[in-house]
Amino acid sequence: DKPHALKSALKVDRLLETELTKAGVTPAPLVNDDTFLRRASLDLTGTIPTPNEVTDFALNPDPDKRSRLVDRLLESEGYADIWASYWREVIFSRATEVRSRTMQDVFEDWMRDQLAKNIGWDKIATELVTATGSTDSDGQTALIFAHTGEPEEVAAETARIFLGIQIQCANCHNHPYEKWTREDFHQFAAFFPRV
Repeated sequence: DKPHALKSALKVDRLLETELTKAGVTPAPLVNDDTFLRRASLDLTGTIPTPNEVTDFALNPDPDKRSRLVDRLLESEGYADIWASYWREVIFSRATEVRSRTMQDVFEDWMRDQLAKNIGWDKIATELVTATGSTDSDGQTALIFAHTGEPEEVAAETARIFLGIQIQCANCHNHPYEKWTREDFHQFAAFFPRV
């Protein structure tokens, strides 16, 4: 729903501006249309806009042209391709099971399909963490296979990938720089046995 998305974006913008101001950082002003087009195209599809696209975008008087551009880019094959490739590296770059690399293409095809169908991140994450099936044909099994289903490894990668925290060193000892204890880690890892 477009109005809901816009309200959410404005709310996030205000929150960021407030937090940056509290930290003594002055938020940068909005970029011009050419820069926005280039950044959005590179970020979402990994491509640079053509000269014709730059001209068309600059001359477009529509006040919603930026959000329409983002919607168009998110619906493009380029978006699904570049981000499926990105997620392939996220999943396999720290794999503890070397053989899992044999399923990279299966995973990338699965992820591309999820992105092309606009499946929500909550559903994608759930599929990856609770996957069942064959590693030969079911791409959602990549995360678990990449770590041989070892609870400690899957827990560490799940925390890194989906929670944005590094807790793996708490597997052996209390984290030296964070609040995570060894007990915290093993309580979290207890969600992943027998996968």
